[in-house]
Amino acid sequence: MSDVWAHEVDWESIDARFFPPPELQQTIPRRIAPRDSEDMGCRARLERGCLGGCLLPIFLLGLLLMFWGGLAALILPLGTTTTGMVTQRERGNGSDSTYFLHFRFQVGDSQYESQGQVPTEKWKRVRIGDPVRVRYFPFAPGLRPLLADDFSPWASVFGLGTLGLLMTGVAGLPLTGMATRRRGKKLVRDGIVTPAFIVGRDEQKSQFILLVRDRNGRTFEIKERTTGNISYAVGQVETALYLANKPGSARLYRGLDWKGYLP
Repeated sequence: MSDVWAHEVDWESIDARFFPPPELQQTIPRRIAPRDSEDMGCRARLERGCLGGCLLPIFLLGLLLMFWGGLAALILPLGTTTTGMVTQRERGNGSDSTYFLHFRFQVGDSQYESQGQVPTEKWKRVRIGDPVRVRYFPFAPGLRPLLADDFSPWASVFGLGTLGLLMTGVAGLPLTGMATRRRGKKLVRDGIVTPAFIVGRDEQKSQFILLVRDRNGRTFEIKERTTGNISYAVGQVETALYLANKPGSARLYRGLDWKGYLP
């Protein structure tokens, strides 16, 4: 069910009804604290820091895998083929061995080296010094050159790409939450206080729409999702905060994870 403000927005009336909390009327930068008292201790900060330190490498590795898998698909339409030479034969360890050929090829005056996995039969047949067909990017020959006759891009695209997407998703969601908390912290500490007028609400999407004005009188429409047990009614005047250089960053004060406090 949706509810929308059907009357003209009267900012004079809104300003007359606006009473910001006392803790936000202190000089910027304000004294702030987590809204949840359990987040105030050193232990909570240490736990968040350790969690972020563990998740960030996973997120970056996921991006790298997605990039590496994407190169495998791009080298087919964007790459070109040349002839290289086998420089080394390598066999992996373990019962389920993998076989690799090291190769070298030349583009212009520069030589490049790389390696690629090959089938067992070809590994047994090929000798050092034999020619091989190499696929490479003309604009970056050293960026993941591949053995053209033994390469299937789909294993890299669906293998590395899917794994990278999974890793970025698993690590990215908590990191996004942490980044949002940091943004909320900056808003409460340095943000400019302004009235926010609730002009719409969509209960199905758990979303509401509010109007805010900056110091220059410009009006911005902001969409927010309801959080926790906080509810807002259409026509209600609330307190919002925005950064001076980003008026569109306005957020409702009651929905932030941080709060101001008086000394």
